Amino acid sequence: MFASHKSLRDLYEVSIPELDCLVEVARSLPGIYGARLTGAGFGGCTVNLIEAKYSEAFMRACRKVTVGKPAGRRECIYAGLARSRIQAG
Repeated sequence: MFASHKSLRDLYEVSIPELDCLVEVARSLPGIYGARLTGAGFGGCTVNLIEAKYSEAFMRACRKVTVGKPAGRRECIYAGLARSRIQAG
């Protein structure tokens, strides 16, 4: 996922500094398997794969770097839980 973000940032030029910052925050923390922008780029969101026991620390770190950003930009963090043994159809 980190390589995918790098490609979206460098080759397609669809990332923004705020998203790059969030991906780098994720990269610096334990229990993070990957992070990248998602959606159409040019703002928006990152998706992050995180070991569950590290999720609170990740959310605190993200909120810390988003404090003081320009008006109209705020963090919204949605946490989901992946289940094992998922089967198709």
